[in-house]
Amino acid sequence: MKYLWLIMVRFMHRIFSKLPSILSYFFLAFSVMVCFIILVPSCFDRVPVLSYYIEEHELPLTYKLQGEIKVLDETGNIVNKNVEVFVGGYSTTLTSTEFNLTFSAPATDKVFVVIRYEVDGNIRELTKCLVIKDGNLVIEEEFIIHV
Repeated sequence: MKYLWLIMVRFMHRIFSKLPSILSYFFLAFSVMVCFIILVPSCFDRVPVLSYYIEEHELPLTYKLQGEIKVLDETGNIVNKNVEVFVGGYSTTLTSTEFNLTFSAPATDKVFVVIRYEVDGNIRELTKCLVIKDGNLVIEEEFIIHV
């Protein structure tokens, strides 16, 4: 019994004597990981918005919305003229029927897309809610607008 007690005391002594160095390595690794996440957020599909990070303790995600927009007239012809896509504060202008927009948002399950287009000199808008599936950072969508 005394031998067992001696082994246990030696074991505890070794652990407590090495505890400061173990903790220092842990804090070093933790600080390097946090710095890496802040300095290179694109590796983690994040955006470095530090004011948001201070409030929420996480960086917002980077989403990619891509697809096609077709504004069709009565005969079915594509009449894309001055078409713009807005998501939050991010926007893009179409040069053809295809678009590609990268935007940031907190982890969410839906996003609202505003499409602004011109028909007969009048500017019209269409708002659509897109549902984001869990873990899906690339959203592909086709918008067909009949005017």
